[in-house]
Amino acid sequence: MNQRNAELASYFNSLADQWDSMCHHDPAILGELLRRIEIRPGEAVLDVGCGTGVLTPYLSSLAGPSGAVTGIDLAEQMIALARRKHGALASFIVGDVMAMPPVEGFDVVMCYSAFPHFADQPGAIEHMSRLLKRGGRLAVCHSQSRRAINDRHASAADAVRSDVLPPATEVAAWMTRAGLTVFEQEDSDRLYLVVGIK
Repeated sequence: MNQRNAELASYFNSLADQWDSMCHHDPAILGELLRRIEIRPGEAVLDVGCGTGVLTPYLSSLAGPSGAVTGIDLAEQMIALARRKHGALASFIVGDVMAMPPVEGFDVVMCYSAFPHFADQPGAIEHMSRLLKRGGRLAVCHSQSRRAINDRHASAADAVRSDVLPPATEVAAWMTRAGLTVFEQEDSDRLYLVVGIK
């Protein structure tokens, strides 16, 4: 694990036990985001930076018993909590999505509330797009505004203070460069969403 990832893992591990009480995710906005990403029964979904598994019940319900949900996160304590809460609904991996081999194995790659923490954001978009099957969707999203996310990081600990969520137009351009067709884009005071299809 490189130094940057080690710092992130340490930071999020230190907050794991408090995370679910610290962070609020509006269920109505989550539902809207997931509807717009169009997750269907039987699909294989990768939840990047899954944390304690906030999305797991939603993703599992949408993918259904014929689908599969996999969560990946750098922080082993976050994954331990996710397994404890949702181990029957998904499989969980401690690791870096950037180290996953670029096998086209997923119908949907979700990057929810995690994208600011990538050091090489265009590279992350390119790599995550390689994990998609043909017709698969890559979604970068937050259930808050970009301004709220960036303000929170700016006042947080050193490990995440410089982590920035870029304008949706930039992420959309990176998706286009990676060979995806962007079909959803919103960067508003309610939410943040960019979805591209392979």
